[in-house]
Amino acid sequence: IEGEEKPLTYGDRCDKYSGKEGRKKTKGIPNLFKERDKLLFAREKRKVKGKKIGIPRALHTYEFFPLWESFFTELGYEVILSDRTNDTIIHKGIEIVVAETCFPLKVAHGHVLNLLEKKLDYIFLPSIIDFEERDSRLKKTYNCPWSQSLPYFINATIKRENYSVKFMEPEISFGEGIDKALRKVGSLLNEDTSRIKKAIQVAQKKQYQFSEDLKKKGREVLNNLGGQKGFVVISRPYNGCDPGLNLDIVEKMRELEMLATPMDSLDLDPSLISEDYPNMYWGYGQRILAAARRIKETDNLYPIYITNFGCGPDSFISKDFTEEMDRPFLELQVDEHSAEAGIITRLEAFLDSIQNRKIDQRKISRKSTLSTLKDEERTIYIPYMDDHSYALKAAMEALGKMAEVMPISDLESLREGQKYTTGRECYPCILTTGDMLKVINENGAKAKKIAFFMGTAQGPCRFGQYRTFQEQVLKRLGYSDIPIISLDSENSYGGYGVKFTKLAWEGIAAIDILRKAQRLIRADEVNKGETDRLYLKYRNRICKLISQGRGLKNLMQEAANALGKVKTENRDKPVVTIVGEIYVRHNPYSNIFIINELERLGVKVELASMREWFMYTNQMHKELIWK
Repeated sequence: IEGEEKPLTYGDRCDKYSGKEGRKKTKGIPNLFKERDKLLFAREKRKVKGKKIGIPRALHTYEFFPLWESFFTELGYEVILSDRTNDTIIHKGIEIVVAETCFPLKVAHGHVLNLLEKKLDYIFLPSIIDFEERDSRLKKTYNCPWSQSLPYFINATIKRENYSVKFMEPEISFGEGIDKALRKVGSLLNEDTSRIKKAIQVAQKKQYQFSEDLKKKGREVLNNLGGQKGFVVISRPYNGCDPGLNLDIVEKMRELEMLATPMDSLDLDPSLISEDYPNMYWGYGQRILAAARRIKETDNLYPIYITNFGCGPDSFISKDFTEEMDRPFLELQVDEHSAEAGIITRLEAFLDSIQNRKIDQRKISRKSTLSTLKDEERTIYIPYMDDHSYALKAAMEALGKMAEVMPISDLESLREGQKYTTGRECYPCILTTGDMLKVINENGAKAKKIAFFMGTAQGPCRFGQYRTFQEQVLKRLGYSDIPIISLDSENSYGGYGVKFTKLAWEGIAAIDILRKAQRLIRADEVNKGETDRLYLKYRNRICKLISQGRGLKNLMQEAANALGKVKTENRDKPVVTIVGEIYVRHNPYSNIFIINELERLGVKVELASMREWFMYTNQMHKELIWK
């Protein structure tokens, strides 16, 4: 269509024909991300001709490159970066990845392949477990499990025997101190202790200077914002600051005259959120929520949240961020299928939505539930994971509490849970949320006299975030007076005291043993149903003794004798072992009743025990104490 100042192309919704030409010049809008990039990748002026160490320009390199580069350079090594993220690197990474991971991890595979094309002596692939602790109330600062696992993914993907380069794969815990982390790296290179010590000092200084320069720039931007709207890109450093990973969103924002600021240029003091989010155990989650608090201090500052499809932590962090925000924000999920035109359209729509928009001055209140009940009239409802839930019920009854096990999850549980989840959460969270809502619906007016039990943990798995999310759901639905009681894996779920821990453990161990015998004998029984009848008989008797605070030794011997008398046929059946996530492998609805189906097909089934989870968390807690 002609006759206008600029020709209009009919059907040009994708901006293919008019997008770039129609954009305004961006000279007046600074690109703070390019300035960050210059600070991040600034090199030592001196040239080093030692052995070459390759570092992928991906994941935590976008935060810790000054540390690594200055450390290796000081030791006399030449640091080589992979090329900037481009289509070739992205496509190669996607082609070789062995699991359906998040987009940044796929791209990291491509960067490693890019390094293998260069003449290198080493490739540096650290497994970063956690970050520096900056507030004692936030005891954990985990990296996400996928980022932790990069070297192990690469090991499963690339045939290293085809390359002469050596892979350096240290396990790094910044929570234990940067000194210790860098000493570990230096020892892999067989360097002299005194040289390592000096290199550590140089590296720490460089990393600190990078962080301070970044925050200084952030303060300048905020101080000069005036009446102009500003936008903070909420992200991890690697998906928010790598233009190849986010479709160069910052440049698109500049074309729309949007001033974009990197999240880490704000002062992200964890004390801003430690009181309200003591169990936010992901390091980046702590920073993202601290950024939310900082943004609320400035009226004309708006967040743009960049996440990736399949990001487990963000499936919960983004909910907390939404709860925090007193103003509109834009969330963009990016992966290899995302289109540039779609990003531009979303940005334009967001700009329209915040015109003349007033800030919501509501105060965010959070209900904190202690792990002991004040109201003994409440009945505690326990999610059904497997029959071990009945042992927990019995242990609570031994303390004089009223408890019930929720019915086994079903389609209604799933449908109820899906109403208040996005589909990004893990399956057990969706089902247990639905189970809770079913109980509320069935109790009607009596719902005020119930409570829910939900275990928790301290990461890095998402399980520890269920309770906070489920409290948000109950509050949204008007049930903020229904408490969710939570015991912690850090002390082997001992929040009710030693008596509860002892009884619950004995019950769980006993039912584990009984379940194992049931599965192995049932597959060969002559009189169908006999094993199940004996199992239920002794399961119920175990729970009765637990509720009375009595021991199980004699009863277990009796159960063993009874099950040993079940008439069986000696058939040489194959044995299939089921492993995997603890809830899904135990909960029959979650695993589509896979045990029954396998037995119907003529095999015996072994199942990884419930006890292993408690033994593992207990061992981890003991190791933490020793540290």
